[in-house]
This record gives sequence, C-alpha cells and structure tokens, in this order.
Amino acid sequence: MSETHFQPLTKILVPIDGSEPSKRAVVFAGCMSRIVDHVEMITLLHVLAGGYLARHMANIDVRAGHLIKSEMFLKLKEQHIEKEVVPMMDEAEKLIREFDIKAVINRDVVDGVPVDAILEVAEKGNYSTIVMGRRGLSPVKEILVGSVTSGLLHKAIHPTVYVVGHKVLEPEHKCPIPRILIPVDGSPGSLGALREMAAFGSKANGCVEKVILLRVVDVAKYEKALKEGKALEDEAMEILKDCKSRLVKSGILEDRIEIMARYGRPAETILDVAKENDVNIIIIGRKGRSAVKEIVMGSVSSQVLHKAVDPTVAIVCSSSE
Repeated sequence: MSETHFQPLTKILVPIDGSEPSKRAVVFAGCMSRIVDHVEMITLLHVLAGGYLARHMANIDVRAGHLIKSEMFLKLKEQHIEKEVVPMMDEAEKLIREFDIKAVINRDVVDGVPVDAILEVAEKGNYSTIVMGRRGLSPVKEILVGSVTSGLLHKAIHPTVYVVGHKVLEPEHKCPIPRILIPVDGSPGSLGALREMAAFGSKANGCVEKVILLRVVDVAKYEKALKEGKALEDEAMEILKDCKSRLVKSGILEDRIEIMARYGRPAETILDVAKENDVNIIIIGRKGRSAVKEIVMGSVSSQVLHKAVDPTVAIVCSSSE
C-alpha cells in the first residue's frame, strides 16, 4: 500500500457555524478522538464570509463609500467575533471536552470564501482530516446551491473528509462507528479507505461491532469479462481476503471483519448493503476528478455521498495521490 504525506486521523479540522449540522460534526470529532489516541490536535474553524458586514451595511448609501474608514470594518468584525463567534466556539469546545480527549483543541477565525478558506487552512496546517456536517438538502439542491461540503469535495484535496450524517451517536454505543462499510476494488482509492480504517487499529475493538468489506462485481462489466476469460468472482475474493488480512495486521479482531461480494451497480449496491446492515459510517475512496467530471460522470463516491443521508460518509483521497 502506497504511503501518503498524511498520517490518517492525526490533525482534525472542524469548520463550524453554529448550525445543527456543525454541532453534529463537533460531537463526531470529539468521539473519534476518544477512540483514536493518536489524534494530536482538533482545530475549530470559523470562516467570516462577510455576513456580519451585510447586516450592518444594508442601508448605507454606496455614494458615501469614501466616508467609510477601515476602522469601521475592523470594529464591526471585532464586535461580531466577541458577541457571536466566541460563544459559538465556547459551546463547541465544551462539547468536545465532554469526551475527555488528550488532543490539543485550537480555535481559528479567518476571512474569505468558505470553501477556499477551509482548503487553505487544511493545506497550510497539514491536516489529515476535515469533519463537516451534512445539510438537509436533496442531492439536486446540494449541487445547485453549492454547499460548502460539496464545494470542498469537488476540489482535488488530500485530507480525508468526513461528512457527518443525521445519525451520529447511538445511546447504547456512545460510539459513532459501531458498524462500518468499506467498499473495496483493489484500486489506490479503496486502499486509501482501507488505510483510514487501519489507523483505528486495536482501539476499534472496544466499540466496533462489525467491519464489512464489500466488493461489488459490476454487472455492466461481467459479460465482457466472461468473453475475455476473466473470473471476476475469484478476483473479488482475492481482493477481499487481502483487505481483511491488512485490517487484521493493523490490530482489528478477525471476528469483527465480514467479507461480502455482490453483483450489481456499484453505488446502488453499496447503498443497499449500508441500509441492510444499518451501518453508521461508509469509508470510500475517491478519484482526483474535477468538479465538472465528478458531477457529469457520476462517480461512485459522489453518488454514495449524496444519497447516504443517515450514515457518516468518509471520502478518502487515493493513497497514491
């Protein structure tokens, strides 16, 4: 398995805006950090996108623009941070500290367009992970409106992005990942997803009930493979056994790992298996496509992300990128 510059689950960036989705992201990050003891840092990030200025300047005559001094903008910004951002950060940090984690908790407030600002902070800080909440939008609206989450995932980025679903913690588990689904096909992307899971190591055994390794044999390619004399079933089992061996070597108990091969369309089959097994998280590799190609061509990771509303979906960059 190729190494990347990023060690999984070491530095976590959590963009927050005070909404319920961002609160779910904070809770998820805190719980994950309790499970994985090598998390070094969690940074709470708020992007000032200009909303605080819009509220105060809506009735200002633009012809008086030359009268507005920079001190005015700075004062508005400081007031906004003090009255709204700091209390929001306090609440988020309190939620994380309830998990009694060892990681350092930082705060950061930056100006800019949210997608670009988050990406810049993630790259400069060498973050391994970004955790964001899922908005309650339909797949079409999420694309057309251009949500921050979708915008970020359509960039060619290295950190793994966890899009936290509507169902975060189960009271009886107090763990965000009791049932995990990892689609695998032997590609660099799926190996990256496997590496993300392996980062949990033996620590996962305390709360994980089941890790499902799924190989979908694409029915669209099956007939062609038969003509070429390829045994897709044998190939699928070889991939699954290899992936299981990797997870066992990482410290995850063998009896917690289930291997499964299915015929079908990849995205649809992944979603069906996730629903059948009531999984809490889907860890899936992605290709380094542009935003346009990702939408038009309908990659598997993109389809799963938009349609799996309740589980958390972790989109992992190819380990070779």
